[in-house]
Amino acid sequence: MTEEAEFQLAGSMTGADAFRTIARASLALFRHHRDAVSQSGDPAPVHQARIALRKLRTAIRLFRPRLAGPTLPALRADLKWIADELGVVRSLDVAAQRITEPSAQAWIESARRNALARARLALTSPRFEAVMHELDRWLASGVGQDDRPVAEAAADILDLWRIRVKRRGARLAAQDAAALHRLRIDIKRLRYAAEFFVALPGKRRRGAFIETLVELQGHLGDLSDRASLPRVLEALGLPRATIEKLLAGDGDGGAERERHRAAESFKAWRGIKPYWRQRSRA
Repeated sequence: MTEEAEFQLAGSMTGADAFRTIARASLALFRHHRDAVSQSGDPAPVHQARIALRKLRTAIRLFRPRLAGPTLPALRADLKWIADELGVVRSLDVAAQRITEPSAQAWIESARRNALARARLALTSPRFEAVMHELDRWLASGVGQDDRPVAEAAADILDLWRIRVKRRGARLAAQDAAALHRLRIDIKRLRYAAEFFVALPGKRRRGAFIETLVELQGHLGDLSDRASLPRVLEALGLPRATIEKLLAGDGDGGAERERHRAAESFKAWRGIKPYWRQRSRA
């Protein structure tokens, strides 16, 4: 299964049709990568499974005002549980990329083996199977009322999240790690929204819009990894002095450079007009 042909939307769809198509495609992609996680210990399947799951959770978040179902709150909580199990493994993979000292690498590798074993147990547990069954049932039986034409739904969603990102990023250069983390999450949601609706008309400026978001997300992701690395190492039980020694080589210079690059990327993105509100000349 490839990443390219995930979301086959048609202009005749309603918002509910679009959500169902996006959710099913994301769920199918997650199941594909979940199987790979069970068969391989490599970092890539874990990362790809998390991305597919994040897309599913993002779709629910984007369409949530129009979604319905008595089990939806429980489904959202269960999807977060799955994401958290995979997230522990991913955090250790990121730590392994940043920390090269041999003894610390051994601690990280040991912790990753244990975290991967726990994640695999979660992905084969009765709770997990019940979540997958309920998701399939919910998507098949009705997800709520959203009769907007898909182009209108897309424009409403992109407008809303563009405004959120603009507001949260207004003082990016002065924000603390927690605020930057929230901004990065909103940027991911906006990026995924743009990618969900990529098959719809409106190609002008779309490429630059998405590419700049990807670039901005990368800079903020690096800052997030730097901020969370001490906590990951502390969770391994490493002494504080050892952690400080491991992180000493990085210093604050790299973080400041990434913050500056993020601010420049945000400025470039902010200058791109909403392509979904442009009249097509095709």
